[in-house]
Amino acid sequence: MVLSRKRLESIMISDNIVVTVLKIQRNKVRIGIDAPKKIPVLHSELQNQILKSPRVTPDARAELKNGVQSCT
Repeated sequence: MVLSRKRLESIMISDNIVVTVLKIQRNKVRIGIDAPKKIPVLHSELQNQILKSPRVTPDARAELKNGVQSCT
């Protein structure tokens, strides 16, 4: 899916996630994400580094892949 949005326009994902375009400048877009704290929101590059790290347990890796964050 490809969507076009202007500054300050939003996209709803499910009932509880809102992605808003905050600023557009040259080749960068600044976005805001409003989501419940239990839903992890990471840069894809950071998620990939975490998943490849030998220090991450298999259970934590599976939770991250499934979009579940443990409550501690």
